[in-house]
Amino acid sequence: VQNLPGGQGATAVLALLAEPADGGTLLFAPASVAGLPFTMKTPPFASMADLDVLAAIGGNRMCLFVHPGLGADSLAGFMQRARGESLRMGQISLGETLISTQLMQAGGFRAERVPYTAGPQLLADLVDGRLQAAVLPSGLGAADAEAGRLHMLACASEQRIAALPQVPTMAEAGLPGLRAPTGHLIVARPGLPAERCAQLAEAVQRAASRPEVQANLKRLHLDGPAIGPAASLALVRETEAAWSRFVQD
Repeated sequence: VQNLPGGQGATAVLALLAEPADGGTLLFAPASVAGLPFTMKTPPFASMADLDVLAAIGGNRMCLFVHPGLGADSLAGFMQRARGESLRMGQISLGETLISTQLMQAGGFRAERVPYTAGPQLLADLVDGRLQAAVLPSGLGAADAEAGRLHMLACASEQRIAALPQVPTMAEAGLPGLRAPTGHLIVARPGLPAERCAQLAEAVQRAASRPEVQANLKRLHLDGPAIGPAASLALVRETEAAWSRFVQD
């Protein structure tokens, strides 16, 4: 496994496209990578649907984390402070960018966006107070929130996260409609024979259904069954539509 951060997923996509089209190299990336054509002048693809989309598993639940020093214990309290103060918000991926921008628009505030290429570095700066807030995957910041080093105010999901029943959804906290399509896609370089694509898709679903894999995914708040090529392609289209609406607005 090779971790290739950077370019909000573009670096990893380019690495995949540089490999032979034999299925020996696969890309595991959040569905938000499908938004690259809407955010880059020269994206690595015109549409992620042009790649061989094999499967998808559970996605990140994006949640708002704030530093305790901000003095905000609720989403309403955070927005009140944000309207009157100059805040620095960290961000890593396109999914976080989408949610944080929706949050700023709905809350009527602006914040300085601070880009990061890796979650651990962002999390360390947030805990140390160099950032005041960030929209992050729930599994990334939950331990620090549980230890009191951060406040976890709300999650951009339709339902509360099973592992975090005390954290309200954005809608419950007063801001309905703040969500983004979520999932982790497994894709191959385009050009594979249909039979090879079917074999790989079946292998991914078998691996994802193993108890130890499901346990690890649940620990990361990514629990859920793997979905096949057709449903995964629909997720790509849904993500593209969300980004198209976002850019037009």
